[in-house]
Amino acid sequence: MFFNKSSLSVVALVATLTAPIAAHGVVEKVTIGGKDFGSDAVWQVDNNGPAATTNNMGNQDLACGPGATAPSTSASATAGDTVEFTWSSSWPHTKGPIITYLGKCSGSSCDPNSIDFYKIDEKGITDSDGTWEQEKLTNGQPVSATIPTSAADGTYIIRNEVDNLGSIPQELYPSCTTIEITGGGSGLSGETISFPPGYSDADVEESIALNNIYSVKSGYTMPGPAVASRRALLSRAPLAGAN
Repeated sequence: MFFNKSSLSVVALVATLTAPIAAHGVVEKVTIGGKDFGSDAVWQVDNNGPAATTNNMGNQDLACGPGATAPSTSASATAGDTVEFTWSSSWPHTKGPIITYLGKCSGSSCDPNSIDFYKIDEKGITDSDGTWEQEKLTNGQPVSATIPTSAADGTYIIRNEVDNLGSIPQELYPSCTTIEITGGGSGLSGETISFPPGYSDADVEESIALNNIYSVKSGYTMPGPAVASRRALLSRAPLAGAN
């Protein structure tokens, strides 16, 4: 979840310390199943700033980034592959979740604003010292997500979203890549989300006060639906003989 607006008056000083930084970032390379596809299948954006903030969730750029345009090609993937996203090495932010969504295109249409996306991965605070997965980006390290083996064959948009919680209002940086999945299953199941409208008012609420974001060690609640693969796992019948 994001921070509620009522906390803003408490942290006016923090707002001045977290003013927008000129250089943000974009996905420069996508690797799938160990194969480097560069940025050929990545949707290109007009600039490397945020697509939206928690003050303008209705923005169509929320799907794939500012003025995003479709690539002329897609990257090949097999269900079960690990996808790695390498963001710009100049990435300046360190606090906030990284969330990956997967949405199937309808026939020849691949309009990201009309796709129902399943959440397939979410990463937040990774260590007891309060380190966020996002810190990897500042070191040029990729972040990864695994394509569920249940994903049906077809053309998809895989959407990697990085949220900057150290800004007022909070910033969202999505990046989309067109992929062609083969070797899949019967399809994903669970709750979906579309962009826009993106996250609901309830998702925008946050129990952690903004002035504590640099000291919090745990307890962050992710925005959006549950991870699709996790839903499928939890819904399985108990094993025979299990207590």
